[in-house]
Amino acid sequence: MLSGAARAQTPVFFGSSDDPREQEQRFWWERNQVLDVMGGFSLIGAQWRTGVGLTANLATRPLTARLSGALRAGIYGTYRPDIDEAYDALRLLEFARIPLQPRSRFYLRAGPIERMRLGAGHVVDFFNSRVAWDERTVGVEAMWRTRPLEVAAFTDNVLLDGVTGARAALSPLFFAKNYRARSLQLGFNYTTDLAPRPPGVPRLTAYNLDARLDVFRSGALTFSPFVSVAWFDGFGNGLFFGADLHSENFIDLARFRFRLALHYNSKRFIPSYFDAFYTVNNLHARILRTEGSGGDDGASFAGVALEEAAGGNDLVTELRLYLFSGFEFWYAFRRHYGSQALSTYHFRLYLRARRFSLYIGQDRGGLRSFFSLLNNLGDQSALVFRTDYRFFRHLRVYVRARYTYERVGDAADGTERYLVQRRFEPMTGIRLTF
Repeated sequence: MLSGAARAQTPVFFGSSDDPREQEQRFWWERNQVLDVMGGFSLIGAQWRTGVGLTANLATRPLTARLSGALRAGIYGTYRPDIDEAYDALRLLEFARIPLQPRSRFYLRAGPIERMRLGAGHVVDFFNSRVAWDERTVGVEAMWRTRPLEVAAFTDNVLLDGVTGARAALSPLFFAKNYRARSLQLGFNYTTDLAPRPPGVPRLTAYNLDARLDVFRSGALTFSPFVSVAWFDGFGNGLFFGADLHSENFIDLARFRFRLALHYNSKRFIPSYFDAFYTVNNLHARILRTEGSGGDDGASFAGVALEEAAGGNDLVTELRLYLFSGFEFWYAFRRHYGSQALSTYHFRLYLRARRFSLYIGQDRGGLRSFFSLLNNLGDQSALVFRTDYRFFRHLRVYVRARYTYERVGDAADGTERYLVQRRFEPMTGIRLTF
């Protein structure tokens, strides 16, 4: 019998392939269907509404999937973003994926992109397509791996009008007997933004070359230095190097990774620019400050524009611990040493127990130092809180909270403008298992 631990030994690690929230079966061959029916209240911005929701989890032989939708209404009528366009039907899909079996070499998933890292993460890191919740897009990510070659690609929108990236990695000495030579990997990454943009705004395109090598192994532990060079077409470039101490399967209980790395950035270059905030903070979209003003129309934007980046150095520390029984802790902090507030922070915590599940995800940008994390959440902050608690038999309590963004119109030059939006939705309901 193959346990969840054995299932987790799959070599595929790309996008959401290793997301424990999408791997709820105890055994990889388990099949079941679960339906959650819930109702309660919804606070979006300053207005309370009532809401009803449905969530269906499907685990079948050809694929696993989750569909989720809600309708909200208040004294001013129905909450229009729930049903104002045909694309809302596609937004019901949280994910659909081919179940990963032990030793799988192929991975395919459809749904909102949530934790995308391309290569070492020099250009694309923690990218997601749902930071503006009502405008979230459904994309596709796929990966295929053999001993000599690894190919991966993603797009954040099935309409192919958003961020699209691809990676090809070659292991030129895959036939060698020495594990160090055999582990050498050379990669090329390409990322571009195909979204519509105002006249005069260039299409952002990035290129990235990287190399990785396993220097030594001790039991289940592996020490892997890496180096990456990246550049934006028409903008700046950067160098990224460091090392990972990691284990893909530590005594059949866990997977973990510790990273320590450095960035050297030229002017007009921001590392990991395709990040958690990219869809609301890019060449043609900006986040409005909630305090202060400036500019011709009185608007002031949060964050640093790519063309205004002054360069500098960054120190990256990262730790991820994933217990196959249903626990994840992921912390990543990039400390920027320079004149601008370009430090970033990412945090993920997931716990699944017999009676409840808990997920907390936080992304923060525009920080100056580690101590900035002690400040209140600013304009560059995204937060997701989800918990399901089995209160009695089939009766459950569902709580959803989210710091997201809403579009508030465009500037005179066509720049999309976004404001922070806070949502809180406590509901109760029943869970039916088939």
